[in-house]
Amino acid sequence: MNTDQFLEKIILSDKQFEGKNKKDYEIPEYNPSTHYLEIANSKYYQTLVILRNNIKQVCDFYWGDIQNASNIDLFMLTPSVSSPMGPGSDSEAIQIKFGNLNTYLVDSSQFGFEPLLLNGFNKVYCYLPSMRGENPDKRHLNQFYHCEAEIAGTLDDLIPLIENFIKLLSQSMLSMPNIINLLSIDPIKTKNYLQNITSGDRFQEIEFSDAIDLLNNNGFSEMVNITSHGSDISSIGEF
Repeated sequence: MNTDQFLEKIILSDKQFEGKNKKDYEIPEYNPSTHYLEIANSKYYQTLVILRNNIKQVCDFYWGDIQNASNIDLFMLTPSVSSPMGPGSDSEAIQIKFGNLNTYLVDSSQFGFEPLLLNGFNKVYCYLPSMRGENPDKRHLNQFYHCEAEIAGTLDDLIPLIENFIKLLSQSMLSMPNIINLLSIDPIKTKNYLQNITSGDRFQEIEFSDAIDLLNNNGFSEMVNITSHGSDISSIGEF
């Protein structure tokens, strides 16, 4: 299957929502006593399932079919901390008790992927949930699904793969105009952002030292951390 054929499948899945009334697809007001029912019968959540399914198919098509990467669904629990606890991270490990075992929720497959790359695999990816010990913000929620990939290569090898993936994902979203119209708070703005991504060439890049200078020279020096290992940027500064 080529990209045009894949996008045609996405377009067909969107056709069922053509001409639907946006008011019928509003987010239900959260009620703890009825939320379990609304998850199943609300038109909003039913449409969200279709959207999520299409996004998962994009991940599998790009990484599996185009990039020939191996899909690896790794563990969800780990006895060691997997959260990014280094400088610049706001995450804390989420500890749980699983039977008699004191363990942690995995928030990234990175540490499970790396041994595979050192033992014969060239590219691996997954589409799994993440649980982050931090408050949700504009960057992401503290529980979400994400597509994660690791390759045997350099950062310069990886960047074009990620850019092409984001462009295909955006192109696929644009192939679902009816779903966007029903689910987006501002469909026009959503489509414009997606169009900007797909129509551009390379994503803008700057050197790390230049990013440090931009923050320091524009009144955001508190977002730059100076440690014994050198400088790093806080997660808010990165955003």
